[in-house]
Amino acid sequence: SDVTVHSDVNYGTNVSVLPLLLSAPPSPTPLLCDIYEPSGDSLTDRPVVILAHTGVFLPPVINGQPTGSKLDSSIVEQCKRWAKKGYVAVAFNYRLGWNASSSVQEVRTATVIQAVYRGMQDARTVTRFMRSTHDNGNTYGINPSKIVLGGHGSGGYVSLAVATLDTAMEMYLPKFISPTNAPFTIAPINSAWGANNASSQSYSLVLPLTTRS
Repeated sequence: SDVTVHSDVNYGTNVSVLPLLLSAPPSPTPLLCDIYEPSGDSLTDRPVVILAHTGVFLPPVINGQPTGSKLDSSIVEQCKRWAKKGYVAVAFNYRLGWNASSSVQEVRTATVIQAVYRGMQDARTVTRFMRSTHDNGNTYGINPSKIVLGGHGSGGYVSLAVATLDTAMEMYLPKFISPTNAPFTIAPINSAWGANNASSQSYSLVLPLTTRS
């Protein structure tokens, strides 16, 4: 009947391009999540549901919406409902930022694809983090082999990217190449400067992650 929330848990650090919106250079930013679990439940093998918020890869207000973070009312409500059913639910913030105001279509396309790619890496990082909590005392009482990822709106794009993009080389498929034959996303540059070192492992929607970086 009640839920315990662990707020602003740091699941990693990586470089954000969001400062570019204020004409500042990209800089490291902490990656935070909220972890929901059923109060008073002593089980130690609970499945995990990880949810990515919507927001068109821009912060609230700037994106023209009241949504765009792990505190979105729909995310919070869904996490509470999962926790009351006996799951551990995780709402996470992922890195935001792309050039939505550019008058050049190719720039808008490239930067939003890069935003999805960064979100995908952050989703994998929070999943690795949850697995690490099991290996280090199982603080949240989870089953590391039962982790599922989903999302609302653009967070759904992130979860589908995790499910379908298995290797960095897939970012060089024709659909990710610009009309000028330049890749929209260059994996070593656009993915992981900090803690989110990209893995070439194959992931399914229920994420059987076996390595952490």
